[in-house]
Amino acid sequence: MGPAHRLPAARAGASRRGSPVAVPRRRAYRRPAGPCRPRRRPATTDLGPAGRIRPGRSRGRRVVTRITAACLPAVLLVTTTAIDAVEWSAVKQGIQLRYPEVEIITTQQLAAWWSQADSVQPVLFDVRRDDEYSVSHLAGAVRALTVEAALTVLAEASLDTPIVTYCSVGYRSGGLADKLRLRGYSRVRNLEGSLFQWANEGRNLVDADGATRFVHPYGPPWSWLLDENRRWQEPAEPSE
Repeated sequence: MGPAHRLPAARAGASRRGSPVAVPRRRAYRRPAGPCRPRRRPATTDLGPAGRIRPGRSRGRRVVTRITAACLPAVLLVTTTAIDAVEWSAVKQGIQLRYPEVEIITTQQLAAWWSQADSVQPVLFDVRRDDEYSVSHLAGAVRALTVEAALTVLAEASLDTPIVTYCSVGYRSGGLADKLRLRGYSRVRNLEGSLFQWANEGRNLVDADGATRFVHPYGPPWSWLLDENRRWQEPAEPSE
């Protein structure tokens, strides 16, 4: 048989008789020895019932990713670093996501409303505990923690009565505003930033004795949203 009639060489992995030949298995990947860098997950801040905050995809922003409840009185876990980045933008966004149907009124708008003596003034509901209210509140505000308490105050009022709710930052008051809205009150608004922002802007506050500049800080993490020189501190107990 000449060179032109030679058979092609046998393929690798096959015998001359055509019977299958065991092909070596691909070796499993083994992680190289030494320290391995774990995959980092975006840090998440747990706001408890208010939701969770994680770094956004754009320029390190933090955004609220889950809103599950309305009340603030709960155990809230937040690190100092996280709350420093969160500040007001994420808190206000979280409130709007939780209560999308509730209208807001800014501190500037409320102050301008008060300055118009000839206009009908709103009913103010302070949605905080008694110890918070006693430290300071807006002049003329009525404390109402529940919708039942608010309805008692509004017993003789019409459904188009202007109403403004507020608390420390707006979560608790947002819940009350939403319940009043569902009861048919068409002009209820939640004060954006609530008492903390109002105080930070140097606006008027009162207590049982008159004008004051201090606000109950409620507790971490929310106290960090209140200017330090505005935070009320409980008097230290006298030493024996």
